[in-house]
Amino acid sequence: MDRKQEEPESSDYFASSDDHRDGVREDIFVQHGRPVVFYIHKSVKQRGKVEADIKRHGGRTTDKKREAHTILVGPSIDLQEQRFVYYWDRRNHSTYIERGEFVGACLKHGKYEHRESMKQSMPGRPTGGGRVRRAFT
Repeated sequence: MDRKQEEPESSDYFASSDDHRDGVREDIFVQHGRPVVFYIHKSVKQRGKVEADIKRHGGRTTDKKREAHTILVGPSIDLQEQRFVYYWDRRNHSTYIERGEFVGACLKHGKYEHRESMKQSMPGRPTGGGRVRRAFT
C-alpha cells in the first residue's frame, strides 16, 4: 500500500524549497528581466536558507528596506500592522510585506505571486440604507 508523503507545515517551508523540476534552475524571482529585490527581517527563521533560495532562483537581497520590492518578516511581527504602515506611505505602495514562508510557497508553485488582500467595508451599520432616526417628542 503506497502512502502519500505529508506536506510540510507552513512554518517549515524549507523542506520543499529545493530545485524540484529535474534539477533545472528556474528564474522565479525575475520580473521584466530584472531580479526581484527582497529585504529579510532579522525575525525570519533560517535567514541564510531563505537568502540562498532567493538568489538561486534569480532574486536579490538588500540591507535597505526602501530598495526592496518584498519585505519578509517572521512570525513574531504583526503582518497586518506592517502592511498598514507601508500602505499609508505613498513611496511604499509597490512594496509587499510577506511572511518568511512566502519564498517557499513561490518555489512550490513555480511563480512569484502575491495574494491581494480582500477589500472589506468598514464595520458597523451601512450608510444610507438603515433605519431612520425619529426625533424625540
